[in-house]
Amino acid sequence: MGRKPNQVVNAEINRLRRIIEDSIGTNKSDQDIIQELDIKERTFYYYKERIREQDKAVWYEMAKESLEERSGKIMKAMDYAQKVYKDIADNSPDHKARIQAANQIVQNNVWALQLLERGPKIMPKLEAKVIHIEPETNQESIRDQTV
Repeated sequence: MGRKPNQVVNAEINRLRRIIEDSIGTNKSDQDIIQELDIKERTFYYYKERIREQDKAVWYEMAKESLEERSGKIMKAMDYAQKVYKDIADNSPDHKARIQAANQIVQNNVWALQLLERGPKIMPKLEAKVIHIEPETNQESIRDQTV
């Protein structure tokens, strides 16, 4: 027996895909689908693997587009941050703030270069300062409220 033409194989794969998608949430087993399609078990698993490969390729393209879009947003945010830091470095009366802003400009340029060279990666956490907020004197503490 000879090989099936690609058109026939692709049509059978598409039919299998529809049956699998329609059988989600039902108790239809692989053997039921094999009997419904009237194909060999080996052919069924070959087709199923081809479907996985097609889905993987589609997913890869979607993820790639998402990363490229995210990279663009990151670059826009970094450009805005550069403008803010430059304004601080040029106009702040506080010497320490100007030095920190200048250092941040350099660091952002390094991150931008890395983003352009390697694509989006997890960047180090930005420093955050925790400030202490005094509770209002007329409110009970949370512990007292829950008892």
